[in-house]
Amino acid sequence: MIEFRVFRAVRQSWKRNGFAVSILTVLRSLPRGSIAFWILTSCLLLVLAVALQLRWMRDSNESQRLWVQHSLAKSMSLAVEDLEYKVWLLLGLFRPDPASELVTPVNHYIQQLYSWHELSQNGPAIQRVLVYDTGAEDSNSLAELELVPGLEGLKSANWDKDLVQARQYIQEHGFPPDRGVSERSTATWMFHPGAMLFMRPIVGHVPSSGRQNQLPRATGYLILKLDPRYICERLIPNSLNRSFGSGPGSHAYTIDFALDGNPLLRFEPVKQGDADVRYSRVHLSEPDALAQGRPPDKTHPVLLSQLNEKEDQVPPSGAVQRVLVNKYHGTWWLDRGGITRPGSIWWDLYVRRTPELRLGNVLREWAGIPRLYVIGSEKHLLHLEARHVGIPLVSAINLEHSRLRTVAGISLVLFLGATVMVAVLRSIVARTAELRTDAAASLAHQLFTPITAISSIGENISRGILGQGAKTVEYGALIHRYGQRLQTIVERAMQMFAMNAFERRYDLKMLDVSRVTEEALNDLRFVIEDAGFTTEHALGKDLPEVRADEEALQQAIADLIGNAVKYGHSGRWLKVETMLGFAGPGQEVLIRVHDRGPGIAAREASKIFEPYYRIDNRITKSRPGAGLGLKLVVEMVKGMGGSVKLESEEGKGSVFTIHLPVPAS
Repeated sequence: MIEFRVFRAVRQSWKRNGFAVSILTVLRSLPRGSIAFWILTSCLLLVLAVALQLRWMRDSNESQRLWVQHSLAKSMSLAVEDLEYKVWLLLGLFRPDPASELVTPVNHYIQQLYSWHELSQNGPAIQRVLVYDTGAEDSNSLAELELVPGLEGLKSANWDKDLVQARQYIQEHGFPPDRGVSERSTATWMFHPGAMLFMRPIVGHVPSSGRQNQLPRATGYLILKLDPRYICERLIPNSLNRSFGSGPGSHAYTIDFALDGNPLLRFEPVKQGDADVRYSRVHLSEPDALAQGRPPDKTHPVLLSQLNEKEDQVPPSGAVQRVLVNKYHGTWWLDRGGITRPGSIWWDLYVRRTPELRLGNVLREWAGIPRLYVIGSEKHLLHLEARHVGIPLVSAINLEHSRLRTVAGISLVLFLGATVMVAVLRSIVARTAELRTDAAASLAHQLFTPITAISSIGENISRGILGQGAKTVEYGALIHRYGQRLQTIVERAMQMFAMNAFERRYDLKMLDVSRVTEEALNDLRFVIEDAGFTTEHALGKDLPEVRADEEALQQAIADLIGNAVKYGHSGRWLKVETMLGFAGPGQEVLIRVHDRGPGIAAREASKIFEPYYRIDNRITKSRPGAGLGLKLVVEMVKGMGGSVKLESEEGKGSVFTIHLPVPAS
């Protein structure tokens, strides 16, 4: 029931006074328990909102975790693909070309080396380019490409420790002099991880008295010696910077290259300058300290393939593992069952294979795309491992959201505390204001008795009780008149207290507006004549009656006339008229008070009816007042179902009009 009365009061008050005043009215009219109920309801709604916020934060935490993990996986995949591309580019640029490699080897290798420098932007990764002539004597079998300007050529080189390992492999597993080399084998490279070098056969057609169209023979081997320091200090960090340089948590991970689960190389983000962060290699004093401390947030295989021999090509002798170079994902298949044309290249090459073949392998073998195998005694696992700097990735995300939850909780506690404090202060202030209002109303009420006595004495004197002298009668009339004015002021103060408490009640009955207006003029006639004003009046006859409170209506008219006398002194003229008007389909009675004062500017007109507002000019400064008269007029007329409007023009005066609706018959 309380809630129903509250909503009904809000709706009725909103129509009359506007939103802000309506809310204030309802809050003042509610019992203290109802205000506490609304405060409790607001707190419960706030708690519900915070609970929904925490749930949203939990879902957001999960979404962020998945997003960051996806971004990390993508960055690692890009880094691995970049490394694979560089290996493929190196092997592809140094592809075999018998026509040039045997006739003009120097120009051929220089062109390939310059192409590698230009396309990869990592030229120093190749430390030396060497040629091993398997048919020459041991003393001059090894030559190195010399790049001194003007003296480019192949010069004799010595077999150092790393190159001896390569020669030993070639002697044990290389092509014998009398064996032909297929086109696929010429594009097959071998990688020696201990010596850090690549090598492939150099082939050419050797004249022979045997059969025609025989395969070319291996005449030597091309050896590319790599620079491990440049690869670790520049090439790999460049790939990591390009792959981890953007997205959420960029440069927020320590990257390890782990061989068979043990860290081989480590790269950490290092701040360079004000904002630039770059990956740099960290020398491992304790190789497995970080790996044993906690597992990686994400791992990704690097280069070394774990495919079995049935899925991959049979590796050359001495090779144990294939390196992923120019890999295919195996989504394309060649169905030999549909091939019916004998003698086609597909039939000739793969008639002995299984009915279904991976098309990627077919194209790689047929086109001579480079392949790479690792020399060794066993297979290995090489992985890229990423660990969030400081704490694990999931813990870092949870910690961030935990801080947000803490801030939300603290904000909730502070808000609830502030709400309780405001409620307590509001209660204290309301109680204090109530006590002050009661005290002021009590004092105003106590003034009634002496004022009534003064007015009565003045009236008796004016009737000649103390004699019939002209001065005696005049002064008695003045005492009576000013006593009435004091009584009016006290009544107005008490009405103001009632208005603040929203407790004003009106005795509405059918009234003749012209008669009430005439009585208001007669009561103020002495004031008007004393101010030297010329008065005109045009009171309509036979106007329809309206429902109004006679005392309140007479006071509202008197206030408007008093304002015209008070502020329209420059023109010393006023006019009061009543007439019939129309408002939509209905009728209304208008009470208009004209003056020829200074007028009111348009920017002031919208504020003139606000309480305690006074126009800032010389006239208002010279007239006493609190800025409450027009506010009281508006409130009283609203209480009778009417309205007050203003028409004014600067320098020409103002017209205040009271609109009272005529009840439907």
